[in-house]
Amino acid sequence: MSGHHVRVYEIQRTFPNNAPVINGVALKEQWTRAISDYTDNNGPGTTYGTYVLENGDKFFSRAALVAQNTGQGKLTATTVGYITGGTGKFSGMQGIIRTVNIADPKAGVNEGQTEIEYTIAK
Repeated sequence: MSGHHVRVYEIQRTFPNNAPVINGVALKEQWTRAISDYTDNNGPGTTYGTYVLENGDKFFSRAALVAQNTGQGKLTATTVGYITGGTGKFSGMQGIIRTVNIADPKAGVNEGQTEIEYTIAK
């Protein structure tokens, strides 16, 4: 089909200044590994997230994604998913992660906003 693309991709985000703080620990980097199945930048995807904290602990997520073409090759992608576990101080972490991203895949540009709701079992 014309305009159909299946992608496997990886995005790394780093936070050198004013990093978000989660459970008292600064977020150092976030990795998103994903697959998408778009036609003309519309369609579904699945994302797998790894959040690396300043102390070396990590937590993980899995989310469903829906992308919509905004015109001129750009798209808006909305995800919602669950925290699937963590290490160290974050080993009992559970919660939900929501994101809204604006992307231009051909230009390699992706910027977004993330909301994390969580609890950590003692």
